[in-house]
Amino acid sequence: ALAGTISLPFFTPAVTAAAATTVNPAECSNLTALKLPDVKITEAAPVPAATTGAVRVPHCRVGGVIGKEIKFSLLLPDDWNRKFVMGGGGGLVYGIDNQARAVVNAGYATVGTDTGHQAASVTDASWALNNLERQVNFGYLAVHRTAEVAKAIVRSYYGSDAARSYFSGCSNGGRQALHEIQRFPED
Repeated sequence: ALAGTISLPFFTPAVTAAAATTVNPAECSNLTALKLPDVKITEAAPVPAATTGAVRVPHCRVGGVIGKEIKFSLLLPDDWNRKFVMGGGGGLVYGIDNQARAVVNAGYATVGTDTGHQAASVTDASWALNNLERQVNFGYLAVHRTAEVAKAIVRSYYGSDAARSYFSGCSNGGRQALHEIQRFPED
């Protein structure tokens, strides 16, 4: 678990964890051709190791849009530990947010989402006014759809499902985690 966060394992398949999976970074860009229902992958780029910043390991960064406007960013480490973490978003989530982003350094595939809207600040809720789709997406559905899409990309990239899946978040991210476990326990 990460300090100061609520971390809930929301799906534990009957699979034992195997050794880390290592991939060829050249395969990363091939993910832009992946066809998933109602999903457009807009970016798939290999990122080399860094010496500064929150993310330091080499990884594949995948970005895309689910449905009309749910944006996501998925980080796939070159040395994968066969585990998946979805990071929650803070406040009213004004852009793609992943409170667990740094876990990629420990080999976790990790994803974050904007829950279907962009805003001027973390406290700006004008996007929700008279827009039921955005309200439902923010409320619970975007997190579920993002988890499903991210796991499909993980499966395609590494050739297997994650052995364990987790959700990490605090404040609004904690609310997202609770909705996810209660509404979609198989995620």
